Amino acid sequence: MGIYSPTYWANWIVPINATNLNKIESGINSLDEIINATAYSTSSTYAVGDYCFYSSKLYKCITAVTSTEAFDSNKWEETNILDELNNIRDEQAVEDITSSVTWNESVTTATYLKKRGNIVHVQLQGENKSRSHDQIMGTIASAYIPNEQVFAPAMLNVDTPCYIFISSSTGQIKIQMSGTVTGRVVANFSYEIEV
Repeated sequence: MGIYSPTYWANWIVPINATNLNKIESGINSLDEIINATAYSTSSTYAVGDYCFYSSKLYKCITAVTSTEAFDSNKWEETNILDELNNIRDEQAVEDITSSVTWNESVTTATYLKKRGNIVHVQLQGENKSRSHDQIMGTIASAYIPNEQVFAPAMLNVDTPCYIFISSSTGQIKIQMSGTVTGRVVANFSYEIEV
């Protein structure tokens, strides 16, 4: 079952896993390529995404240069370091996806779902009501259903531990607990999705 430790969005740190390490490494490599870009060489070949300087301007290759040739502006896109850094940053931009859930109950305004890359962060505060095991609280839109079942710790009131379960097949958000308790469910957790 997939779950990350509870986090608070204001201090959110992307979980360390292979996918996110690859994104970080890719961003560092892109930055390194920009910093180490050299003047265009007619005796070199270039792959899509490579950088070079030509006429004192930074260019990014958009069509591979597979044989040695003079600079062909149709194979290059003029760019600058700031735009490239913004592109790297935008790959990790935060998107509010709270409206992607169809709730079966009232939730407070403190409830939200936010997506950053392939990670969805959930802060949930349900209404004060009688709760029982496997009660369906809502359903997440298919684009944001987790890769694996999510089983996240939660609390009812301040003294009753319970769990939030999110199905990786249906997207249903259920409360898991023993017995029936009246209270407000509160949870704060993150999970991974396909992008």
